[in-house]
Parts: sequence; C-alpha cells; structure tokens
Amino acid sequence: MPFRLPAVQATVPWLAGCWSASIVDPRFPFLGLVVLGLLWAWQAPSRRRWAGWVLLFGLAGGLGPSGAPCRPLSERSELDLNRPLRVRALVQGCWQRSEHGWSAAARVDEFEQDGGWRSSDVPIRLGVPTLEPSWSRCGGRFEVLGYVRPPRVYRNRVRVLVGGESLWIKSPRLAQVLDPPRRWSRWAGRWRQRLGDPVDPSPGVRLARALALGERNQIPIEWRESFRLLGLSHLLVVSGLHLGLAAGFCGVLLVRLRRPCRLLGVVAFGLAYSVAIGPQPSVQRAAAMLAVVGLTSGLRRPVLPANALAVAAIVLLALEPGLIESRGFQLSVAATAGVILLSPGIRRRIEPRSGRLPSWGQAITGTLAASWGAQIATLPWTVGSFHWFSPLAGLWNVLAVAWAAVSVVLSLAWVSVAWVAPTWADLLLGPWLDLCAAPCQWLGTLTLGPGVGGAIVVPWLPLIVAWMLFVAWSVLPGLDRARSSLLPVGALVVLGLGVAWQERPVSAGTSRVELLDVGQGDSLLLRSAGRAILVDGGGWRTPGIGPRVVAPALAALGVRKLDLVVVSHGDRDHCGGVAELARFFPLERIALARPGDSAAESCERDLRDLGTELDIFQVGDRDTLGVWRLETLGPVEGGGADPNARSLVLRATANGRCVLLTGDIDQRTEQRLRRHWGDASLRCDLLKVAHHGSRSSSAPGWLYAVAPRVALISVGSDNRYGHPAPEVLDRLENRGVRIVRTDRDGGVALSWTDPQVLRVERVAR
Repeated sequence: MPFRLPAVQATVPWLAGCWSASIVDPRFPFLGLVVLGLLWAWQAPSRRRWAGWVLLFGLAGGLGPSGAPCRPLSERSELDLNRPLRVRALVQGCWQRSEHGWSAAARVDEFEQDGGWRSSDVPIRLGVPTLEPSWSRCGGRFEVLGYVRPPRVYRNRVRVLVGGESLWIKSPRLAQVLDPPRRWSRWAGRWRQRLGDPVDPSPGVRLARALALGERNQIPIEWRESFRLLGLSHLLVVSGLHLGLAAGFCGVLLVRLRRPCRLLGVVAFGLAYSVAIGPQPSVQRAAAMLAVVGLTSGLRRPVLPANALAVAAIVLLALEPGLIESRGFQLSVAATAGVILLSPGIRRRIEPRSGRLPSWGQAITGTLAASWGAQIATLPWTVGSFHWFSPLAGLWNVLAVAWAAVSVVLSLAWVSVAWVAPTWADLLLGPWLDLCAAPCQWLGTLTLGPGVGGAIVVPWLPLIVAWMLFVAWSVLPGLDRARSSLLPVGALVVLGLGVAWQERPVSAGTSRVELLDVGQGDSLLLRSAGRAILVDGGGWRTPGIGPRVVAPALAALGVRKLDLVVVSHGDRDHCGGVAELARFFPLERIALARPGDSAAESCERDLRDLGTELDIFQVGDRDTLGVWRLETLGPVEGGGADPNARSLVLRATANGRCVLLTGDIDQRTEQRLRRHWGDASLRCDLLKVAHHGSRSSSAPGWLYAVAPRVALISVGSDNRYGHPAPEVLDRLENRGVRIVRTDRDGGVALSWTDPQVLRVERVAR
C-alpha cells in the first residue's frame, strides 16, 4: 500500500541530514549517514523503493548548503572580542524597542578586524541606543562598528543558555546604511511607523502589540516567565493561531468572491502579514503552511496537514538552511507535528468508547489532546532550553485557549483601527484589551514554585524514556485501553524516579556549600539535612535571573524552600534575583544589613513588599539553622555610605569547618575587620573572595589573617571589569590556596562530613 504522506517521508531524512550536518564537522557527516542507515533498515521489504528516496533526501539535507554552517563570530579564535569589530549585515526583521534601546535580527555576510574583509553567513542581533530618523524601521543592509557579545552561559546542575550572539553599537553614528531595504521591508517599516511607539502603554496595549506585532519585549518579564512555566509561552509568540485568525478574518471579508480569488486573497494577506511581523521562525512556518494549503485547495486536491507541514519545513530549510539550528524553528515544527500526528491518538484515548459527547465536551477533549500532543512533541526541546517541565500544561491550555482567541482578535482589531486613527483605537478597544491583560497581571504575581505551579526540573535520560513512552501511547493503534494506559503511567513513574534521584537530600551530618554560577554576581547556597540558606541571589541590569538561572539550579538540587536568605548588600548583582525567587520558593526569612545608601534602601523596599519576615543583622548577631551557625562580623563602624563597604560579612560554621562570606568589601574594610575582631577570629577554611576578585580587595594581610584552604570567586566570563585581578590570583597562588572560579569551573559543590576531609566537585553541565 503506498505511503499516504510522501512529503513527510522525504522531510524526515532531510531534517535528519540537516541536523546531523549542523552538529558535526561538515567534512565528516558520519552521524547523518548513521541516521540514514537506520532509516534504510527500518523500511519494510514491500517499500524498498522508498528507501532509496529516503537516502537521497537525507544526503541532500546533510551535504547541501546546511552541511557547511559558519561558526558564530564569538567562537572564532582569530577575533578579539575585547576590541570592536566591523561587520556588514542585512537586517532581516524590524527594529524593536528593547531594555537597552533598539534591537533587530540580522545576518552577517562580511566582517573585518585588523584589515581584510572575510565572508560569513551567521545570524546576529544588532543593538543600538537610538535609531536615526533616516533609517527604515524594517530591513536594510548596514555596515556597523561594535562589540560582539556571545550568548550568556550559566553552568550549574542545569546548563542555561540565555540569549544569542549580539553586536552592540554604541552610537547610531557608527552605523552606515549600505543598501536601502527592499520594497516589502519598506512597506512593513512604514506600517509600523504609522502605528507609533507609545511611551508608556497600558497593559492592554502592551499585550496587543505582542500578540499582533510580535513585540514580546513590550510584555513584562513576569508575564513571560509565568506563561513559560505554565506551558503557555506559545500563546505570546505570533504563530499559526495568530496567522490563522488573521487569515480567517480576511476570508470573512472576501466571502462574496469566487473560491480561487478568495483563496488567493487569504494567502496574499497571510504572506503580507508575516512580512510585517518579521522573519520569526514560527511565523515563517505558519505562512509557508498557509501557502501550501491554499495552493492545494486551489488545485482541489485533498489537504493533508502533515504533508503541508513537511513541504513548509523543507522549503524553508532549502531557502535558509541555518533555520535547522534555530530553537524557534525546532519548537514550531515539533509543536505543529504533535498537534497533527499525536493529538488524534490522544483524543481517542481520552474520549469515552461510545464517543457520545456534547459539543462542549468534544471541544474540551480536542483542545486537551492538541495541547498534550504539542507538549509531548516539544518536550526534548523545551526541557533542553528552559529546564522546566509542566505536567499541568494541558489543563492550563484548556483554560487559556478561549482567552487567547479573544485576545488575538481584539489585538488584530486594535492594530487595524490604530493604523487609521490611533486615538480611536485606544478609546474603543483599550478597556477591552486591559480586561484581557488582567489574567496576565494575575499570573505575574502567582507563586509558581516546584509542585505549586506544576513546574519541575527533569533529568535528561528519564525525560527521553518518558517521551518515548508518551509518543508510543499516542501513535500505537493496536493497544487496548487497559494496556495503553500503562504507557503514560510508566512515563510518569520514570519522570518521578528521575526527579527523586536527582534531588537526593543532603545526608545527616554532611555540610555542603554550593557556589552557583550567576555570571557577574554572587549566589551561594549553604545546605545541611533539611536546611537551605541562600546568600545573595545574583542579578542582571534587567529582571530575569531568578526564574531563568537561580530557580532551575536550586530546583535541580532538590530545594523546595529556603529557610534563610541573606542579602549582603543592595547592589543589583547581589539583591536583584532574591525578590524574583519568592515566586518559586517559600522564603521563611530574609536578612540584610541596615540600609545606608539608596541601593540598599531600594533593595529593602522590594524585599518588604514580599511580605516575608525581614531581619536586620548587626555586628555580633548569631543565628543557628540545623548544623549551620552564623555569626555577623560586619559591617563595622567607619565604612561611611559606600555600599560595598557596608556589605554583610558572615562567618558560617558547620561540622568543624567554616566559610567566610565577604560580599563586596574593600581593603580598608578588611583592615577595620582585622582591628575589630583580631586575626584569629577571622581564620576560615573557605573564603568567598570579596568583590569578585577585584584588585581593591583581598590584601596580603587579609589573606594572612583568614588563611583559607579554598578561595571561591564568583565572576562572569570575559567581564569588562577585568575580574578577578591578576594580582589577587597571584596572592592566592603564592599562599597555596586552591582557587575555584565560576567563569572557569561553573557551579562547584564543596562538602564534608569529617572536618579532615573536604571534597570539591565541579557540577557544571
């Protein structure tokens, strides 16, 4: 019997070849050949003729243009990232307002440093403080001079990659327009300029611009993180749902036209809308599928969604092979494939055998099956990127799908009216949009800790086993209900065992110090049996480090609550992530020094708003949590209003060893501490080096007084401050101190039961 989905059978080996060629050296595509060999062996004898096509398409994908990917600029050894780089890049989307100015997706075709232009073909994100009035809002080819920034990588028990490669331009005067934008880009730019950029938009307008224009930066990060942890982030990304509703609206307007003209108009409108949104992978996939479906319907051929998805994927990869490495493209294709291929089987499993359901019941089961199908299909990518798994995502999607449809329709209507009369759009639709934004604001304040919001951290191997069981449950038709029900139960058992194995509690009598990699900031966890003390929570200039980095790292360690959170001082890189963690973990107590500067006062206000008990630690205070005994050594008098000098200095002791936590103190504060306490009281086995190893700290006399065996330095890789200073490292090495650095070692765990034995373990993934 011929295969009903020939496009699928061609696309699967094409994708396998593209993907394998993108992760191995293009000269040795062995992995692609292995995958293709397995596909060949899988073919039944009656379909042997299909095996040749499988091999052909696989080789085309593996040896085609995608088989020679260009390395990112930040990974080229011949480039110095500390010096500016001149590039020529084509802006592929539209400039959007970001946290630090304006940014746009682009593709570099040439770059130069120290003379001689070299060709390239890598995606990058351009950033500039302001836009020149003469620039088009969309498209154009630029020659710019700026600094390349690699993606930020945080290596703890889970490895987190934040952002992509970017190039920051200090001033628009360092950018020159080489070629004007194409006609479609000029049209999209004028369309966006007509809509304007509101200075202080209402929550409803923010939501409308995100849903209709793809401007996700307009949405507060609290909304985005809540949607992501609940498995709803796809609703905030312009994709098939948004494009389908827009095309349906256009079809209603063209209902009186003949069928071919109506199909042509709908497809043209969908393609124009996708151009206006920009080259986002989910939009490209949806637009390509719309074009395939429109062409198939126009030819009066049966529309098979799986074939439409396969043709769309293979066309997009042929036009832009680099999409195979785009996580947005992977998630979009996988989610759509899950809805098309997995949801019918899931719906058969969950519906009654009689099939007699009212219309509302069929709508619920259909939505639930589609949600579960998409979630199962995207599970390896979502957990690999975000490290959270939401078992309740299907139920949340059932509740959110009606809200999403109404919000998207209102957002599209707002854009249509605002293009003609912006004031009338806000007056007529603003209150309704604010009403749609109310659930987002509520979710932004919801506690979403592990086990509360349904988000858990899952190890990779149990995840893959559970994923295969879920897929088998969805697609195997020969199993009866009794046997098929064992598959999802087994998948949940595997996930539970994997989480339990990963979250092994600290055994009685053992003390652990977990130095977390939070980049250019501080975060350190003290653990014992049943107790967890967090000292600082890291921080970025903008919110987000709590949900993106610290919360997954703590959850992977089995932390379910924090008995005490200590904030050494009010600087953003120490205090910023603490308030964000309150949405994920119960915080029993928070301790900090008495505020003496504006940053500390702002930090204290944020922490008091959490409603958690707040303690002010003063010199001489003592506290006990489990086996840990905390003693406050600083700040001592005489530090003035300097926020670093007013850092809390704690001596934490457990099982015969101690850790000296120093915040960001400087050498003058070190001298005051020595005079106040004496050298003997400062002696400790582990020293958290002050101020990320700055040359203004860690004087020789201070190291003589503390006499540490291990020095812990929390510092960001390639930071612009030059931390840790070479002279500080020399002082530590000359004293024979073992140095642990997060920029080099990632997250590190130090544990001991016997005071004579100290175990140091790199836990970075």
